[in-house]
Amino acid sequence: MIDVYPFAGYPVAVYGLDEAGLFTARALFAGEAELSAWDENPANREMTEKAGITPRDFSSDDLQDFTTLVVSAHAWKNDPAARALATRAKEQNIEVICDVELLARTQREAAYVGIAGAHGKSLTAALVTYLLQVTGREAEMAGLSGTSALNTDPLGMEGAYVVEMTPFRIAHTVSITFDVAVLLNLENTKNGEAAMPLFHRQTTPRAAVICMDDKPSQAIYRKLSKAREQRIYPFSIKQDLQGGVFVRESTLYDSFDKGDPIAVMDLSSIPHFAGPHAQANVAAAFATVRAIGVQPHAAMAAINSFPGLVDHRETIEKIDGVLYINDAAASSLECAASSFSGYENIHWIAGGQGEVNLTTKEPLKNVSERIKGAYLFGEAGLALSEYMKEYLSTVHFSSLDDAFHKASQAALKGGAPAVVIYAPGYAGKDTTGGDSFRDLVNAVAGERDDED
Repeated sequence: MIDVYPFAGYPVAVYGLDEAGLFTARALFAGEAELSAWDENPANREMTEKAGITPRDFSSDDLQDFTTLVVSAHAWKNDPAARALATRAKEQNIEVICDVELLARTQREAAYVGIAGAHGKSLTAALVTYLLQVTGREAEMAGLSGTSALNTDPLGMEGAYVVEMTPFRIAHTVSITFDVAVLLNLENTKNGEAAMPLFHRQTTPRAAVICMDDKPSQAIYRKLSKAREQRIYPFSIKQDLQGGVFVRESTLYDSFDKGDPIAVMDLSSIPHFAGPHAQANVAAAFATVRAIGVQPHAAMAAINSFPGLVDHRETIEKIDGVLYINDAAASSLECAASSFSGYENIHWIAGGQGEVNLTTKEPLKNVSERIKGAYLFGEAGLALSEYMKEYLSTVHFSSLDDAFHKASQAALKGGAPAVVIYAPGYAGKDTTGGDSFRDLVNAVAGERDDED
């Protein structure tokens, strides 16, 4: 935990006491801030009391009693009262900040890498952190989705924090000038406008790493290139580039030195980097560490040894010849299809509770021959079943447990080496699916690959 000592003796309000928000509150409490913490959810308040902090409802108070309002990302997204409170605070000239801003004010000497985009932030941040650590640099990942940026260790001048920057965090972080700012992708121009502060105050030798595979990101690349204030490195999985990094037919190329591109490695040989989404993340991470000064051969070796990230194509076990993969982070059909690119004989578990926003079948159509069966569950599973029945064999179940057992049985009977993959295929609110799948796999009887 980072001890937030700069706020000692100052009256600070924290709104949102979910797991990450509570961690932030605990860090402020440890730093001896005059803390007032509140959440409308009684269960969150109970957890706060167990952590030794007495919740106090300040939401109707005169906010001028505080110097700072800290809002958790979860509250900002899910509780309308959080935004209303932030509006009141700003009207009274009270600063409204987030966990990353607290980290920045506490760890001023460290370097910062900020990673933003519509998707792929967690895997890219994990890759960058791993590549820096393996190549001899001190680095910590801060603020992985659902966690507080203060849930890390203090770093000195030689250290670097790799921070996952959501639009909320970008808007509520004012003290950081990122040493490397990474833009992975954008869905629309509005998101592009929200991403621009990521590059605020950057001047050479600071660097921007920007995707060239969507029009809003391209517009930001052109804008920054015209200003010529920082070093800029493009990356792409759709086109060859000079002065950056690109992927062509699953091979990663380095063209940083603007000469002939150099083939670095074949990503298709690594199952969890076989699909386009993962390959874009690898290209971004490679460009980021190259901008920091890591040599290509060292980065390549580190990529080859990357163990993966929890809930991102995570290999759980191989039991009786069946490989079990947890890709709980696959929150769209596009992401799920990208996961399947590295495997054959797939028994796919998907679904859950909540609504499904389906846009296109094409990604799954392209990999449908790899899928032996789709085992769907819950309300989302019903929607997915109706959507995919034309080209996939689907069966619906009431629970993940039932879908898992049927998929596991079918994989064992198939003869050829099979893979059971849990990839929800939609953006649900349940964040425990990956843990539940992992528990189910661990309970499977049979011979494991690591057993004598």
